[in-house]
Amino acid sequence: MVGKASLIVILGFSMIFGIASRYWNRTSTQAIENFVNYYDSTSAHVLAISAINILADSLFWNQGGGDMTHLDIGPLSFQGGTVRMTTKPDTIDGEFDVLATAVSQYAGFRGHTIYDTVQILMKPGRFNEWAYFTDKDSAIYWTTGETLDGRYHTNGTLYLYGAPTFTDNVSTGVGLTTKQKAPALVSPNSLPDAYGNRLTAPGYQNGVLIPMPNSLANYNSIPNVTILKDSSHTGSGYAYDVYMTLSGTDVSYYTVTSSVSTSWSGATYTQVSRVPATGTTTVPISSFGDAGGNGLGSVVVIQNGDLHVSGQIDGKLTLVAQQGTSGQARVSSSSYGSKIEGQSVDVDMTYGNGSSNHNNGNVIINGDVTYANMPTDLSDDRNLLGLVADNSIAVGKLASANLTIDASLFARQGKFFNSRYQSAAYGTLTLFGSMAQKTRGAVGLVGSNGFVKNYSYDKRFERTMTSPPMSPSTGSYNVVYWRE
Repeated sequence: MVGKASLIVILGFSMIFGIASRYWNRTSTQAIENFVNYYDSTSAHVLAISAINILADSLFWNQGGGDMTHLDIGPLSFQGGTVRMTTKPDTIDGEFDVLATAVSQYAGFRGHTIYDTVQILMKPGRFNEWAYFTDKDSAIYWTTGETLDGRYHTNGTLYLYGAPTFTDNVSTGVGLTTKQKAPALVSPNSLPDAYGNRLTAPGYQNGVLIPMPNSLANYNSIPNVTILKDSSHTGSGYAYDVYMTLSGTDVSYYTVTSSVSTSWSGATYTQVSRVPATGTTTVPISSFGDAGGNGLGSVVVIQNGDLHVSGQIDGKLTLVAQQGTSGQARVSSSSYGSKIEGQSVDVDMTYGNGSSNHNNGNVIINGDVTYANMPTDLSDDRNLLGLVADNSIAVGKLASANLTIDASLFARQGKFFNSRYQSAAYGTLTLFGSMAQKTRGAVGLVGSNGFVKNYSYDKRFERTMTSPPMSPSTGSYNVVYWRE
């Protein structure tokens, strides 16, 4: 009996282990196949990721070196597989966007072909991605008590005197210096120093150079752009000025062409023409067209002249003062009494070299420039204003000591400055937007004249998807969407 029982047990275990062995072998084989399939899928995905990074890097560093919006590259052999890379203009959010695609093909286990696709949407980088951007800071110091809410960049040197606060990342082209060490550069590791100088910022990077554009001529070729110019008086002895008032969804404006004579003591203006002869032309902002299409908003270019602006806007608009081939001074520091249209000249545009001459292409702010609707969140693009100058953006004569500006400001060759920072009544300059300028300008004397600064960054510009129409581009592309 015992022998039969033992035989039954032995046969039972043999059957169990025989069946289990086949299961274990099958499981082991499936595990190996799963591992190989995972390896092949990962290889295909890595191929696509590598290709899209190469493509994104090429687009980022292109900086106007040729059209890269219609590429079709491949298939190229790469790391055991092949990849194809394509780009095309994005048709959803503006014609200057680029949709880049990388498709990989990898020969997998048992002859299976594995495909993987990665897409990215890239938009032109904008200067208003920085709350404050300068090509050089002109030895003007950021001091204790000053706060910048947003990214800061200078292609030159950041000047520190005390402990200003930067709430976002700081980058420079040359480095840092302090009031006590100027012009010698200071290592960030040596701060704070014995004088209390410190850099308060989440991050700092040196050696970053972002050149200003060579001109604003690209605005002339934007589809549906509106161009204002005086074609009847093109000589160097004429000045062309556009006086514009923003009135909600409308814009009221008139133009003045003046004959200009200059001397060491200033400029004299004789009105040649005014359009309209009296009053203003009032039109809806929408009548200026949809620049670039796709509902981006309107762009108005004042060619070979200066723009004088104030008022409140309810819409999306960029105003560009574009420098012509010749121009004359608006006024010198000794000629405040000069007259245009029976008014005192509203700004001193002397550049500190003793000469009253300067080229045109300036924006002159004559009063508050504000939004009718302040944004409620980062996607609220009802009101967007860009003020773009080939030369400088200046604050003119004001009815109040205080000034409010809601806009993205860009001064390509000049600066943003208060023309009477040494003599005007002491007040507050409230800026909601961004500022980019060639050279940092002065707006006040601390505690005595001009403005104390109250700057807030419009964080909508960080997204680059929400920006005044056709804001000046850095020439490189940023990734705003990534899909694997």
